[in-house]
Amino acid sequence: MTNQNQVWVSDITYIRTKKGWAYLTAVIDLFDRKVVGWSLSETMKVMDTTIAVFK
Repeated sequence: MTNQNQVWVSDITYIRTKKGWAYLTAVIDLFDRKVVGWSLSETMKVMDTTIAVFK
């Protein structure tokens, strides 16, 4: 069993909008499966997705 804030996982999902694609990046703590952070962006650039989540 893991402790809180010991293991985080992330995923990116694509969302189709009227303006085009949006990209939702979420980070989840495996201990309690709660969302630790998220970011919604118009590009898949790492600065707009993964880095933005951790900021």
